[in-house]
Amino acid sequence: MVDKSDYGPVALRLVLGLMFVLPGFDKLMGMIGGGHMVVNMLWGVAALGWLLALVEILFGLSILAGWKLEWTVWPVAAVLAGAIFMVVLPGRADNPMWMINLLFHLAAIAGLFSLSVSGPGKWAVNA
Repeated sequence: MVDKSDYGPVALRLVLGLMFVLPGFDKLMGMIGGGHMVVNMLWGVAALGWLLALVEILFGLSILAGWKLEWTVWPVAAVLAGAIFMVVLPGRADNPMWMINLLFHLAAIAGLFSLSVSGPGKWAVNA
């Protein structure tokens, strides 16, 4: 039987990488267009919006490529943790789906941790 255990992290890498690259580009385009709603969540500081967009794009691309995952997953895990405390939990009174949103963020953090300890799998830059 052929060992397929190196292919599991590839699927996880692709989904988690896109989960940051696509919203990061959305934030970047919004910032270029004059502002993005995320700036209001970051105390009105536009520089933090730019930083968040760049972190999501750059580290999301590194996750997609499988480059140095033992280090590159942690900045985006911190973004997710920040989103939990700044968006998900404060908005739970207005959002009946807040528990699912919380579990989604926690599952993504768990997936990032899994990639950090298991490695990138096949088809990675440093595989």
